[in-house]
Amino acid sequence: MTVSKALENIYYINIPDSLNINFENFNFDKKIKLPIETDSTDSWNENSISWEKIISAMLKILAYNQDHKNIDYFRDFVFAIKPNIVQELTDSAIFKSNENNFNLAKEIFLAITGLEPENTRNILNLAVLYENEAEWYRQKNNNEMYYKNLELSKEIYTDLLDRDTILSDVYFNSGFFFIKIREFDKAETCLKSFIEYSDDDEKIEIATDTLKEYKSIIENEDFFNNVYNLILQENEYKAIEIINEFLSTNNSVWNAWFLQGWAYRRLFNFSEAKISLQKALELNPKDIDTLNELAICQMELGDLQGSKKSLEKALTQTPEDVKIISNLGIIQLKLGNRDEAIKYFESVLVYYPQDNIAQQYLQEII
Repeated sequence: MTVSKALENIYYINIPDSLNINFENFNFDKKIKLPIETDSTDSWNENSISWEKIISAMLKILAYNQDHKNIDYFRDFVFAIKPNIVQELTDSAIFKSNENNFNLAKEIFLAITGLEPENTRNILNLAVLYENEAEWYRQKNNNEMYYKNLELSKEIYTDLLDRDTILSDVYFNSGFFFIKIREFDKAETCLKSFIEYSDDDEKIEIATDTLKEYKSIIENEDFFNNVYNLILQENEYKAIEIINEFLSTNNSVWNAWFLQGWAYRRLFNFSEAKISLQKALELNPKDIDTLNELAICQMELGDLQGSKKSLEKALTQTPEDVKIISNLGIIQLKLGNRDEAIKYFESVLVYYPQDNIAQQYLQEII
């Protein structure tokens, strides 16, 4: 949302006589007009104005216009009237994020950063929000918005890591973020820094185990990037040749087995793909993408019950993943369970109304 759009309904007024201005530890400056948010100056009167409405408008300014000439006054004003506002807003933003109401959660987190611009944890929360939103779009097969939100998250992590003082959790979160976007050298640096500077034993153990798990990937980053790009460029045979050579001396690296299975599946060699993907799952049993790829191979090989089982296992970990739900609908249809298939495709449209695959199947079934 642009600043002009977000603040288009903000108007400024003098303090009405009807409002009690007796607050401890805060000196009102009557020369500074206070903001309110309304559709029109004709739609409000003095009796309808409250401190809550004024604070709400100030929070919007703190979120979208931190260069406002009276920003410091608005910040002090909010804290004077609501000393616990940051915790209240944080709880609200997390709740809205969990409901997938990302726009409102984002606005709240921006307001929090406006209230405490030097508090890096608030900025870190915003980076995590963009990550969560990216994952939500990935599950909806919306790659454009997925990568857009990852880029916004990356910008925040990069900024936080460039600061003179870095919160240890910034290293922790950014380490896992860089794994997600396959920048393994940065991930290694961040997780090692977290282990060095943190005193959180539980998270240190997680970071240590992750470094061990991704050690082969980090040490062979060029290999993985090369293979990944070859597959995307539809040069699967060359990718498989390189993977086979790698696995001859690194057969415990699950990612390599996954990439091999993915490449075979794209070549419609479902039998070989299934073998590779099952090996990947032996090494990393909970990977969603591996379970989904395996389910596709099982379905193509006629093992519908096996495919259903793989998808149901994946769904327990990502219950709103429309890709998984849609594939379960297809499996139920192949099994002759028309009503169950309809339920799955209708569920897809609840989470993502624009899904063309679900719409098409429902049109054919109903």
